[in-house]
Amino acid sequence: MKKRNLLFLVLATFSVCLFVSCGGDDGDAASEAKEAEKVIDTTPITMYPGDMHTIQGADTITSSNQFVALSSKNVVKAWHVGQASLLVNSKVTIPVTVLPKYNLYDGPICKWGCDMDYIRNNQKQGTRDEKTVSGKYVISYTNAGAASGLAYTFENGKLASILAAVSTKYVSQLTDFLLERYYLVPGYEGEKNYFMGTDNTDINAATTVVYMEVYNADVFAIVYAPIDKLKNLTRSGDTDKLAEEAKKLIKEFK
Repeated sequence: MKKRNLLFLVLATFSVCLFVSCGGDDGDAASEAKEAEKVIDTTPITMYPGDMHTIQGADTITSSNQFVALSSKNVVKAWHVGQASLLVNSKVTIPVTVLPKYNLYDGPICKWGCDMDYIRNNQKQGTRDEKTVSGKYVISYTNAGAASGLAYTFENGKLASILAAVSTKYVSQLTDFLLERYYLVPGYEGEKNYFMGTDNTDINAATTVVYMEVYNADVFAIVYAPIDKLKNLTRSGDTDKLAEEAKKLIKEFK
């Protein structure tokens, strides 16, 4: 009888071990299958502002530049023209490029502090002319795409500001052109309207401030300037002073 009980105990123990072992294999297989389903395609992504892209297998996505590409769970949305990288599930990185839909004119080249030769070598559109205006050296380009003129001004030989002149016939395209590249907010001065913005919603990450107004019935004036000149004003939220500072830049070319 003792032998039979011992044999039963051995068989029962073996059966339990076998069941547990089989169960473990099924769990591992299910886990492996689940991980296999989450294989992430790391092919670089190209989008246009407003586009949305779902990354299969992604549980989380972190964008290196939320101004260019916004992310939420497994979806990324293109916001502004530029480049960013997406960290998916905290382990793989995918580059994303947001291209413009509107290309009224190239650039302009907002490389603040660069020298004159850099502009001469890199501004490809338009016919170049150079002169001194109000004591400042100006490299200007006529017929630069849809911009009838682009004027680069220099202080102590370094790029300080840019003025673009664009026909009012491009009113809708110009607004979209700027919105793809800048965060714009409207401003009002009596009956006069203007737009002002930066190339990042984080003022500490921004490098450029842009200001657009109707110069006359035929022309929009768009001023580009380094954010460092105006950072103290934008931090205080004093947009009126910011507008005045931008207008002074316009007057330099009038």
